[in-house]
Amino acid sequence: MTDVLLSERITRRERHIAKLDNDCYYVEFVEQGKMNVLQAGQSLLTNPGVGAIFSASEAYDLECVGKVRSL
Repeated sequence: MTDVLLSERITRRERHIAKLDNDCYYVEFVEQGKMNVLQAGQSLLTNPGVGAIFSASEAYDLECVGKVRSL
């Protein structure tokens, strides 16, 4: 488990993912702020009441809405 403070956009593409040798998933719980999780043409706005599960083995973007603290 990692406690993360973010305030920008995180982008993971095929060149990053090609280094993974197995399927991985992230489970994200926002403690403060809001974050858009974008993957496979879908978007989910997360906040302290809504978490997300997304694949680390496929391209994704995380868009922070202001400062975000999450686990």
